[in-house]
Amino acid sequence: MKAFLKFFLFIFTSFLYSQDFEPPIISDLSVTPNPVDITSGSVTVTARIKITDQSGVDISNIPTPSLWTGTSPSISNSNSDFDIPWGLTSGTIYDGIWESTKVLVPSEIPSKTYRLYVNTVYDNLGYQNHFYFDNALRVENGNSFDFEPPIISDLSVTPNPVDITSGSVTVTARIKITDQSGVDISNIPTPSLWTGTSPSISNSNSDFDIPWGLTSGTIYDGIWESTKVLVPSEIPSKTYRLYVNTVYDNLGYQNHFYFDNAITVFSSTSFSSSITLNLTTDLADETDITNCDDIKFTATFNQAVLTPVILQITDSSTTTYQLGMTPVTSTASSSVASDSTFTTWEANWSATASYSLGSLTMTVSHTGAQVISTTNTSTIAKLEFNLTDNDAVCGVPQLISSDTTWTLSNSPYYITDNVLIQQGVTLT
Repeated sequence: MKAFLKFFLFIFTSFLYSQDFEPPIISDLSVTPNPVDITSGSVTVTARIKITDQSGVDISNIPTPSLWTGTSPSISNSNSDFDIPWGLTSGTIYDGIWESTKVLVPSEIPSKTYRLYVNTVYDNLGYQNHFYFDNALRVENGNSFDFEPPIISDLSVTPNPVDITSGSVTVTARIKITDQSGVDISNIPTPSLWTGTSPSISNSNSDFDIPWGLTSGTIYDGIWESTKVLVPSEIPSKTYRLYVNTVYDNLGYQNHFYFDNAITVFSSTSFSSSITLNLTTDLADETDITNCDDIKFTATFNQAVLTPVILQITDSSTTTYQLGMTPVTSTASSSVASDSTFTTWEANWSATASYSLGSLTMTVSHTGAQVISTTNTSTIAKLEFNLTDNDAVCGVPQLISSDTTWTLSNSPYYITDNVLIQQGVTLT
């Protein structure tokens, strides 16, 4: 009988929800009191919305609303959220009224008309609605608190321009930062270089070597410096934008700032610019790998290229290993002319005990230069993995799809499951 009831409920529920392909409908916002004056002290506001949905609101995944204004002075991220998630106060999860409250504190909320983000509401079939209401709440605050983000100015980079043709050169960047509440020294960013066109600097080489450091003045009005060693093999000739990156003050306000045309670098190193590629593997979405993973890497160029094409593997100790890639062609590789060009190249690779555990970065070089990504021309093409074991005992693959030789010197071979040999393939 129980089994029958479960089956009946399953069929009934499936029928009931079978036509619900719509996300929750959110409407009828009210915020009280509104407008609200917090000049004399904190005030609690209550937001109310109506949510309707055929399958019902997913009560296991209820968001918390937040306030937002895109212009300065703004509310800081840490003060934007309401104090509690939406809660059902009347009706049902299919058609109900939901409320949330927030205490507006004078030192946290500037005078402004705010957008209210309901944030993402899910129904019981997984459909979602990320919703907001413009002009949802007007706040008046007559106090003179600091609601401004840090002010960043007066960039200088020395030397500039810089010639690294003959070797590495250290450059120093300086900025001035002023803020009424002071820079948050627990959250200091590291600057970085950027250029949006090819050839570009890779992400791994774009950061400066140290975070910004206060060299004179105070956290309220001071000079900050950072340095970077420009290495010829990493930095192409270019005029770079300098990202200060996100500076926070002690009230949580932030400024993500950059300077265009910040530094010009001259370098004789060759970087592939017009040639780009997509680098893929035959793995699904795995990033954790061991020495038991035999991985096929495929480099698909935007144009046919000559040999050599090299797969470069850099481990967590920054040791780089190289593996030649072969063209994908119907002609036997031994018969391919050295002046032939090909679009697709591949290489099979697996880790050995020589590789340090931890991060692995795979890139491709062509004629001695790292190749830019086709899908993101601001960085080199690369794949990243985490090597968790370099000495695991590995079973033989369940499918042998190419001619394979098992030798005494490489034994033992561990067979952990049925092994299929593809038709036409020889196992010796």
